[in-house]
Amino acid sequence: MYRLAGFYNPRQAQAFIDYMAYRGIEISMAPEPEGKFALWLADEQYLVEAEAELNAFCKILPIKSTKQHPGRLRKVAQPNSITITPV
Repeated sequence: MYRLAGFYNPRQAQAFIDYMAYRGIEISMAPEPEGKFALWLADEQYLVEAEAELNAFCKILPIKSTKQHPGRLRKVAQPNSITITPV
């Protein structure tokens, strides 16, 4: 098992899990401290593909502007943000 990412929003995590299951890649979710949900890749032979799909998935997540920089959009540490484990 390989820890792929940590999501704060379990619905987004489940959407990614479902998409990867459609592609034949098994990923499971487990709760972590601080309200995160870790995604675990069952078979590391799919690591490159899973990481590429995760990066593409992150690009379509909603982004919000911040109060400090209202014209600049970026992902913020809110319920829809994720953390990706470095390889």
